[in-house]
Amino acid sequence: MNSVKNNKRPEWKSLEWIRIPDLYRPNKITLYDSISPLSVKPGALKNYDFLSVIAALSEYPDLVKSLISNQTYNIEGCYSVKVCRDGVWRYILIDDWLPCVREGNKGLYRPAFLHTTINDKKLDIWHILYEKAWAKLFGTYQVLETTSVEQMLRDSTGAPCETYPCRDMEAVWNILTEASTQGYIILASTNPKEAKISPEEIYSRGLNPLYANTILDISLSSSSENRIIKLRNIWNPEHTWRSQSNEAEGESDEDQKIINMTLKEFFLVFTHIHVCQYNERLVYNSITNRHVHQAYSITKFTCNTPMKSTIELIQNDHRLYRGDPTYDYSNSRFLLFKITNGRPYYVKGSLSTSKYNTLRINLEEGAYYIVGIVDWKDKVYDFTLSAYSDAEIKFERVHYSDNPDMISELLLAYMEEQSVPRSLLKSGNKEFVKYEKSVEDLKIKIELYMNNSTTKQASIRKKLIKMENTNLLNASSGDSDEVEFKLLPQTSTVVITGANDVAQSFTYVSEDNVLE
Repeated sequence: MNSVKNNKRPEWKSLEWIRIPDLYRPNKITLYDSISPLSVKPGALKNYDFLSVIAALSEYPDLVKSLISNQTYNIEGCYSVKVCRDGVWRYILIDDWLPCVREGNKGLYRPAFLHTTINDKKLDIWHILYEKAWAKLFGTYQVLETTSVEQMLRDSTGAPCETYPCRDMEAVWNILTEASTQGYIILASTNPKEAKISPEEIYSRGLNPLYANTILDISLSSSSENRIIKLRNIWNPEHTWRSQSNEAEGESDEDQKIINMTLKEFFLVFTHIHVCQYNERLVYNSITNRHVHQAYSITKFTCNTPMKSTIELIQNDHRLYRGDPTYDYSNSRFLLFKITNGRPYYVKGSLSTSKYNTLRINLEEGAYYIVGIVDWKDKVYDFTLSAYSDAEIKFERVHYSDNPDMISELLLAYMEEQSVPRSLLKSGNKEFVKYEKSVEDLKIKIELYMNNSTTKQASIRKKLIKMENTNLLNASSGDSDEVEFKLLPQTSTVVITGANDVAQSFTYVSEDNVLE
């Protein structure tokens, strides 16, 4: 019940908690006997994106049934709801008490937030329970108003999602064609500031610009080359679309709240499309990880068969840190290596400044390592590595204590291919050498120091001469302008620096001295 108490809206203090069987008596209550987007009814929350995704999920009954462990209505009122929070599937245990408002003076109540339609004295409650689970997860219903379409799609499916601006008709049509062919979940949304017609006109012509609409299908008309988009329109009471061009062909289905729009009309209203690459045949795997400030993590996995995969580094959701004004998403980088003939080779890397760092790749059979680097600002938080693939991928952490030289071993083959070693000694002797390479797409510079001697050890003292928009990602200098580390015989050390603002260039100049 704290999910209502933990808010700043005084009108919610008068809400009363009532159990679902008491609220809907004498109607027949089912969990999801007749899953339909038409049963989704908004309440007092302005959680437009959240409800839009609930309606979209209703188009996929098997997906919906996988989200609640119970398969039937539970008279005891106990349910286990599955959510993919921060890349990890978790189960939220909830009861069936709902915050309700009184209607009139007859002692009748209705749910204050999301509720459902009653047809022939029967109703489904899965979506009401799903909303409550998310309110419990974040501690309040109110936070659901800040949920985006893309975020909610990811949290409900685990699948990668992309949001595309509606700027180029040809590009958008190609995206819709591919997504529709694959059977992906697709929604279209409107940013009133970017739409070509006003919110008032959008509403007067039959749509509601506050909500996203599910795209059901696309087609070319039989009599012309008009590109037709079929949408579910449940958010405007008229459930229709008044076309001024009369170009949309095919009859709309008012009973099922389906409309047809030409691509040209679509671009008048919608500013973004959201594509969720959910596919029930694909396998989701993930592992949580962390590393301290100015450090890194290493994770390994094996592909037993060639496969397509989407690998993501996922940071913790900002909604979990509403009481921490310093929390923000950090720069994240990861580097993928493949072991071939016993040697590691760099495959590809990815850089992101948002919650999700995504790499889509065709993986060959074999062993792989991922080096993850999150440029934490102050505090250290967990993150998750996930894979959405044709077959199962099992991640395994590599602990630093087990192999402290792993980062050097992974980078050595790459550095030998990309750069020429430079002696650190004035004599030119190659006992102590340094490789260095800037990786532009990751906005980092890698310096690999090697001690080739079998008997000597040395200390390397780096004097930091110039650092602009630059951070030492895996070596701490504290408040000093120097970094010092030891090189034991036949060992190596890696120093990685990177841009703070990845949109800008960065400068890093240092001077190395060997203390034998």
